[in-house]
Amino acid sequence: MVELHLIPGMAIRRLQNAGLRPKQINFLIDGDSDQRLLNVTYDATVHDLRGDRLIVADVILIPHVTANGERHGQHAGTEQSTRVRTEIVPGGIGQDTGEMAHAHNENMANAEAAVAILHAHLPEEAVLLIRRADREGDPWSGHWSFPGGRHDVEDSNLLVTALRELEEECGIQLEQEDLEAALRPTLAGRRSGKFVLVAPFLFKLQQAMPTVLDTREAVEAVWMPLSRMRDLAEHRLRNVPGVPEEMHFPAIELQGTPLWGFTYRVLCEWLGLTPGPGEMVKAGLDTAQRVLDFLLSEGLTLEHSWTERGAARVATVRGRIPQSEVLAQFAPPRRGVPPVNFLEVQAGHIHLSGPAFDEYFIYLLD
Repeated sequence: MVELHLIPGMAIRRLQNAGLRPKQINFLIDGDSDQRLLNVTYDATVHDLRGDRLIVADVILIPHVTANGERHGQHAGTEQSTRVRTEIVPGGIGQDTGEMAHAHNENMANAEAAVAILHAHLPEEAVLLIRRADREGDPWSGHWSFPGGRHDVEDSNLLVTALRELEEECGIQLEQEDLEAALRPTLAGRRSGKFVLVAPFLFKLQQAMPTVLDTREAVEAVWMPLSRMRDLAEHRLRNVPGVPEEMHFPAIELQGTPLWGFTYRVLCEWLGLTPGPGEMVKAGLDTAQRVLDFLLSEGLTLEHSWTERGAARVATVRGRIPQSEVLAQFAPPRRGVPPVNFLEVQAGHIHLSGPAFDEYFIYLLD
């Protein structure tokens, strides 16, 4: 049994994807910082406790630092029961700790797939993207993506997976020694089923290389200039193929097809265009509050402000949700990358997912 005091946001989602389901969830207020925490109990044992690192079901946790600078580590525990106050490191590796993990690093053990990010500097700074073939059963059919795929039992590590997929899909051969960096493993969504944790590997190339595509895997390849991603006027919320039209995702247009989802998020984080891991939850809450404030400015009345319901925050309003006006306000390009994973606008509710996969609902009361 393990009892965790978790900062709300991505924590429960990450642990769920590691196969854990909470037995009990309560809310509490941290006495030092007045911060809301989740008190969550799991049927699980601590895999490892080294220094200031706690590993539960391959999810890496670090001690929560309170406002007065004190660290709360393990304060009660046996082999059967551990209680610890923590904050979660999304994806398993915190870039802010200065760690640069390689493919064999045990911190990546819970990733199920890997991608290769080829970063060329000539003739201009660019990355290699492929547009996947439409295939039944492939959750990323038709999407722009990095070369990559699921870990094979014959792959000795995830870096080997990325290199193998790169060669199979694009005809490009690189060596493990060509690795520049292993980026933070990141969740990739699917049309159905649980999220997949993917390990991105960055390779620095002097110049762009030609590709020989396996057309069963990819129908198009492009070396996309990074200036496209850095141009904030390119970013907007938009509908994407294969999802309900009420759902809008951050994306840019690339040769007539949106670049969105996992690949978009990894590029934005790598280029420093999105909030860092420690700022994600605040960015999501701030955006949800702006949406709520906009509804009130449009004449709706507030019934109940934000309350915790499970792992989500919920507000209720009365009136009519002006769907077109909401999208006109929040979908166009702004001064930065939209700080959401998606925005769903319907007549009866608005659903927003923040950068840390934290969820917010605004419900219309009859």
